Amino acid sequence: MEALGFFLLGTLGTLLLTVLFQSTMEDLVAFILPGRLLVGDNRNFRGKWRVSYVKDKTTHSFIIEFKQINKKVWGKSEVEPILNANYKMFGRIRGDKLSGTWEDVDPRSAYHGVYFVDIDTNGTKATGTVLSEDNAKKVVECPSNWERVTDST
Repeated sequence: MEALGFFLLGTLGTLLLTVLFQSTMEDLVAFILPGRLLVGDNRNFRGKWRVSYVKDKTTHSFIIEFKQINKKVWGKSEVEPILNANYKMFGRIRGDKLSGTWEDVDPRSAYHGVYFVDIDTNGTKATGTVLSEDNAKKVVECPSNWERVTDST
């Protein structure tokens, strides 16, 4: 009888730990085996991407290199020539959808916002929307196109 109690307690404890730490464990395994594990149906977004968006009838474009562990992505852009700006982006992939936040690297700048992207089945292109807020607190919606420049392993 005592053995059955320990068994049930152990099973319940294992189940609880699995529920609480599953995402963390997936992230840990993905970190140990970088570039080798994508859990579920998440797209690989690692590598350099050219992001183009239209704001005030002007097309802006920059290159950003994304890193990825499991569902989480992050990156820092090269200098965007028209605005002379660098951006940091953080996001999360759910299947073929990527969404997240971005901000100007310059701490004096107030440029920041969110983005929503649909990734194609080949993982080479994406389309979406970038929302931004500028120094004047004006919110702007910009259509965006994303194209993979290089893949990263």
